[in-house]
Amino acid sequence: MTLKKVIARLKQLADNHQMINHFFIGEAERFVTADVKYPALFVEFEDGDMSLDSRLTTFSFGLYFFDLLATASDSLLNEFDVKSDMAQIASDYMAMLYDVDYNDWDVQTSSVPMDIKEYQFSDLCAGVSLKVKIAIRFDANLCQVPIEN
Repeated sequence: MTLKKVIARLKQLADNHQMINHFFIGEAERFVTADVKYPALFVEFEDGDMSLDSRLTTFSFGLYFFDLLATASDSLLNEFDVKSDMAQIASDYMAMLYDVDYNDWDVQTSSVPMDIKEYQFSDLCAGVSLKVKIAIRFDANLCQVPIEN
């Protein structure tokens, strides 16, 4: 398993969820909402680490589940609906991450910090953010390193 495969799986899980219509991974400054079909999942890299003792490489991600907020007179009711829906989608996504069939990674966060709030991009959104850590095996096998003798 590589970082590229972890990202591909994160995207695959988002694509498989019937309520997530857009997936983006990168820095927050690059998240442009012009072509987004909501609800959306935005994934941002955070710090990671590599442990020779446990032989694990751990990648940390911020997961942001967004939907548009209405700006009409019932906007407060819409805000609660959107936040509730995004919390449910986030819960669904976490269940998908923890699928026991994925034995090539370990979601290391048993208690996931969750933040529910509004986000202002070019669109006014509300949603849920989660912080997750995904660990993959690091064999530290010199035979796998492409070096010259």
